[in-house]
Amino acid sequence: MSEGIFVRCVECNTEFTETQVPDGTISCVQCGTQALPSFIEDDVTIKINWHELKILGQAAERWAEYIQKNGSSHSVDSQRVINAICGRLMAQFPHREPLTLSAEIASLRQEYGEVEVVGFTEDEEANDDER
Repeated sequence: MSEGIFVRCVECNTEFTETQVPDGTISCVQCGTQALPSFIEDDVTIKINWHELKILGQAAERWAEYIQKNGSSHSVDSQRVINAICGRLMAQFPHREPLTLSAEIASLRQEYGEVEVVGFTEDEEANDDER
C-alpha cells in the first residue's frame, strides 16, 4: 500500500493517504462532509478562459440551489461543495471577478454596503419559459 496522497476532500481540500481513510467511510474525517472525495490520480491541468469558468460556476451554483429547493436523495450540501471548489479557484486569481453569483453579490455588498437583488420571480420565469 502506497503512503502517498490518495484522495482530497472536495469541500475542505484536506488530503489523505490510503491508511488515513477508514475502510467503508465516505465522509471526510476532517470536516464531515458526505461528498465523495477526489482521487489524486485524477488531477489534471486544463486551459480554460475565466469567462467560461464563470459560466460553469454560476450554472453549478444554480443547480445546487435547485437541488436544495427541490429536495435531494443524498445528504451532501451541494451548495457548500460548489462554494468550496469555486472559492479555491478564486483564491488562485484574487484579482479576477467572482465565479459565482453569490460571491459576486457578496463582493458588491463588501464594496457598497447592502445591495438589493431584483430579478425574476418564479411566476415570471414560468411565463418566460412559455414564450
